[in-house]
Amino acid sequence: MTKLSSFKNFSEFEFDFIDIETHEDDSFYFLYVYGDNFDEAINSWYEFFDLVVSDSYIKKKNRYLFYGHYAGAFDYLYMLDWIAENNVIDLASIRIIDSSGLIIRIVFEYQGVTFDFRDSYALSRMSLNSWASKLLNEQKIDIDIEHRDSIDRNKFIEYCRRDCQLGYKCVKKYAEIFDNNVKITISSQAVDLFRRHFLKTEWPQLSHFWYKQMRHFYYGGRVEVFKRYGENVISYDINQAYGFIMKEFGAPVGLPRLGDKFEEDKVGFYVIRLKKIPEFFIPSLGAKLNFMGQKSFMFCNSKEIDYYVTNFDLLNLIEKNVDFKILISYIYDYDKMFFQSFVDYCYSQISYDDNTKPIWKLVVNSLYGKLGQNRTMKQIKIAPDSAYYYDENFKIGYSDVYYQTDFSNPQISAWITSGCRYLLNSYLQKYQDNLYYCDTDSLFLDIEPSDDISNIEMGKLKIEKVCKKLYVVGNKFYGYIDENDNFQTVIKGFPARIKGKEVGIFSEDQFKAAIFENKFDFKYTTDWKVSKFKSAIRESNRFLNIKRNTTKEIKRSIVKRKIKKDGINTRPFYYINSQFI
Repeated sequence: MTKLSSFKNFSEFEFDFIDIETHEDDSFYFLYVYGDNFDEAINSWYEFFDLVVSDSYIKKKNRYLFYGHYAGAFDYLYMLDWIAENNVIDLASIRIIDSSGLIIRIVFEYQGVTFDFRDSYALSRMSLNSWASKLLNEQKIDIDIEHRDSIDRNKFIEYCRRDCQLGYKCVKKYAEIFDNNVKITISSQAVDLFRRHFLKTEWPQLSHFWYKQMRHFYYGGRVEVFKRYGENVISYDINQAYGFIMKEFGAPVGLPRLGDKFEEDKVGFYVIRLKKIPEFFIPSLGAKLNFMGQKSFMFCNSKEIDYYVTNFDLLNLIEKNVDFKILISYIYDYDKMFFQSFVDYCYSQISYDDNTKPIWKLVVNSLYGKLGQNRTMKQIKIAPDSAYYYDENFKIGYSDVYYQTDFSNPQISAWITSGCRYLLNSYLQKYQDNLYYCDTDSLFLDIEPSDDISNIEMGKLKIEKVCKKLYVVGNKFYGYIDENDNFQTVIKGFPARIKGKEVGIFSEDQFKAAIFENKFDFKYTTDWKVSKFKSAIRESNRFLNIKRNTTKEIKRSIVKRKIKKDGINTRPFYYINSQFI
């Protein structure tokens, strides 16, 4: 496999992988640690910390690195809770970094030794079993984890050791790919790789004014329901959609200048209004509007919305002879080759080792988002001067911290996401008579568009799954009968399947009732749930809060189009006099 030869080889990169196991009553059972320094089961936290400190005396080391997989959701919370309860160290000395509510790093000092705990999930964004299967062609040991107290202790330790081995080997292989220069997250890894080897000039340093202006143009993906029920529907993904746009359409470069007209040979960000209300079945322009009590990214027909758009959108309007007025424009120079060598390199690595495919795809897909990172972020603080408290005793809170990062360029991210919406929209327009649902880089059709299908070619469609029956209740909320006649569910914030079974958490009848009878009854009870960090502090004044027999109810679904009387078909909203019609 081709090496990144100019990377410094961090030969001192050593780490151990840890996994905490509890009894069925959630009390501490044992901790396993496996890696470059240790390979043993440990019966208490005190024993663990003393073991590391003793090892540091022998090896003359003063810093130890540990990984755990999805450990920020449980294992590290368990550890913090024990530290707080036993006053092991000063909580104010602990540095905690979180991402989307999940703790990804904890650093503190104990008896002169620095402990650095990281979450390998931030490098993979998938379960340990999936990561090991794809990266190593290896699997976890299968045991009845729900009834672990009845399992022989030695067998349970063997199970835990195997998890640690897999986690260690996954991180080790990941580290080898990047010559041991391992960052905290896959997104940071992508930025580091790009700037070290593929960035031709320094990042443009946007002033705070220009940064704020460009943030207006940075939206997410398009999610819409076109038809709520269908049979023999196929779900398609757009092959490497973001990588395709990055490679083919490059990026804006340099600093912007103001303008008032369309400049096709430049990268332009435009604020526009349409001169008359269009009659599109699939509107191409989106805007953030108040819908159902919250700000939503809406695609509707209107002439009273200020749209924040790019060249992609204007070219689409020009093709359809839609008149518009440019209110203001921000014009950049255009480097069409900006990402080409980066994307080509990442995908070429897969040919050397197909098992690394999930890593390289994530590297490509993570870069654009990291470039659009918000400069103002909330930082966990355990100190009296926190902006606001979760707990007065621990003094735990968040403070707003402004990061003047040299890579934060939302105009680049806005350009790429706009291009992906344009790519998706081209398929939506082409197959609108056969369309059921779309989500960012996927769409559901009741035909096989042979001219556009390819499992290899970037920007083309590939079959993801076949739905014998499809029920779309709302955005990111659908169920389907798969090819094995099992009913599956895809609902944001809910598990895909019942534990230990091959079926979704709700029944087909519940989806039928929601669509055909307007009866909305979706409740799901979990026998065991761990609150996220912030929620745990609010709910229990502890780092760790375990809930049992918790019922979660979906009280509504969101469909960003007008549902017709038949309850199945939809049409776009018209936005007139600040009302959705």
